Amino acid sequence: MNLLLLHPDQRLDGDRWRLDDRQATHVRSVLKLAEGDHCRAGLLDEGTGQAVIESIKNNEIDISFKVDSKPVSALPLNLLLALPRPKMLKRLSLIHISEPTRRYAIS
Repeated sequence: MNLLLLHPDQRLDGDRWRLDDRQATHVRSVLKLAEGDHCRAGLLDEGTGQAVIESIKNNEIDISFKVDSKPVSALPLNLLLALPRPKMLKRLSLIHISEPTRRYAIS
C-alpha cells in the first residue's frame, strides 16, 4: 500500500497540510499526481484517510486530509521463529508487517 505518512507538525490549519521536500518529490516523480488527484494518507499514530492534492507550487505541495479510519491494533500474539531460512524469513516479515503482533522474536 502506498501511503503518504503525515506528521502533526505538517498541519497548516484545519484539514490543510503541507508535504515536506522528500514527500513532494515522491508525489511528483513516483506517484505522478496532479492538483485534484486523490491518494491514501495517514497521520502518525492517528489513522488513515483520503488526501486530495490542493495546490502544487514549485516544490511545495498542499493537500487536504482528514482521518477516517483508526489504526489497526496489534494482535494479542507473540510470534517466535526458530532459525527460519532467509527466503521464509522474508515472507514471514511481510506477514508480520501486514498483521502486526505484539512481539516478534527470532532465535
